[in-house]
Amino acid sequence: MIPRDLRRRRLVRSYELRRKALSACLILSTKNIRVAFSILLSSLPKNTSSVRVRNRCTKTGRAGSIDRKFRISRHEFKRLVNKKVLPGIYKASW
Repeated sequence: MIPRDLRRRRLVRSYELRRKALSACLILSTKNIRVAFSILLSSLPKNTSSVRVRNRCTKTGRAGSIDRKFRISRHEFKRLVNKKVLPGIYKASW
């Protein structure tokens, strides 16, 4: 994986509870207090947001077209299927 992406994943994991607590307080609070919670939430580092983490292929690091179940790109998936490495998966023909 790309080192930048690994760093982001670690940051997201470490700030996860803080971010969830502030988000919950933001939803449940009144309008006056909501401003204070939104300022606290925006003061957290940008890379701690889970939206900034990118799904990447575990073998190649490719960012696009990743299969969620296997966490590999379509290129690697096709290569492994053709080699018959993935059990129970075969090329479709009809």
